[in-house]
Amino acid sequence: MRWHVFGILGLIALIFETSLIDAIHILNVKPSVCAALATFVALSAPRITALWSCLILGLLLDLSSDLSLDANETLHLIGPHTLGYVVGTLLVLQVRTTVFRRRPLAIGAMTILFALTASTVIVTIYVVRSWYPDGLPYWADTTLLGEIVRRFFGAIYSGLVGVPLGWMFVRLMPLWQFHSGTIRGGVAWR
Repeated sequence: MRWHVFGILGLIALIFETSLIDAIHILNVKPSVCAALATFVALSAPRITALWSCLILGLLLDLSSDLSLDANETLHLIGPHTLGYVVGTLLVLQVRTTVFRRRPLAIGAMTILFALTASTVIVTIYVVRSWYPDGLPYWADTTLLGEIVRRFFGAIYSGLVGVPLGWMFVRLMPLWQFHSGTIRGGVAWR
């Protein structure tokens, strides 16, 4: 995989997700462009490359999101998105042999699975974090059940957005140069 291609598309997805995504939210449900990118990488890249790239993408999401402790103080919690994206990637890696990896519908469906898995880990970490003595709930404007429902519909919305994004990612396949490094016919493909 060409890391500079991942870096450019990852930064574009991160900018879109942290600032421009408010333009297409529906009833406070927002899609995740980064989840679609991470799913595509998990479907296409070699295992270790997919894990590292999704870890980096999750870490960037953690660094770009903050928790408001009070009017003047915010907290950057490293871990929820990072661990969520790694666990989501592990799940996609386990089932990627059963899907047509270069089909936009498959990328959309796997984005739903990825986003549901990552959201489960993220919400769990935020719940545990809220048990700390100074911990405030991340979803101060709603309840835990409301946050779970919002993330569920966000995962479905991410899958719907993942279809056209998957189409674009598949069209950019020659730029990525994904190769598994396997030997076929005596020649190593890298």
